[in-house]
Amino acid sequence: MLVTNSLEDVPLRSPGHDAIAGEASEIEILLESVELPFEHPYLNLAFELYESSLRTSSKNLGFVLLMNGMEVLLGPGDMEPRYSTSRNAAVLLATPEDLPEDIFKRMMGLFKNRSLLFFGQSDAKRSRKIEEDDVKYLRSLLERGIVRAHHLGFDKAGLLHFLNRSKF
Repeated sequence: MLVTNSLEDVPLRSPGHDAIAGEASEIEILLESVELPFEHPYLNLAFELYESSLRTSSKNLGFVLLMNGMEVLLGPGDMEPRYSTSRNAAVLLATPEDLPEDIFKRMMGLFKNRSLLFFGQSDAKRSRKIEEDDVKYLRSLLERGIVRAHHLGFDKAGLLHFLNRSKF
């Protein structure tokens, strides 16, 4: 198992990269080289939520499972998750094709959509349906986040400390 303390040493595909027919996804490649369960409980729960999102036929439920997976993976757990999870996703998952600012902005919008889904829409103009592209994007982020967090090798506190020290 490759464990590193540098983001530069961890290979990362761009968000939305679709595996070509016959090409394994990043998570499939990881699963070929590690034995489950993962060493760290937060990775196991994030992976279970990721897997559950693949088994549901409901777009809204898949979206909620994936948003929860991102929170489990990157949220501090002791404060409002929207900003910190979005920021941590931007730091951990940025690529030259998907800049940190873009990930942050999109994640903040997805958190808003989740709140509207959970708590209703008081203003029809502000409401936005969950799109299949939202689910696909989140699934890509969560998959890559699990892979990257595993390769970094930190427990949850260590990962959050590492991300807090990193620039955005």
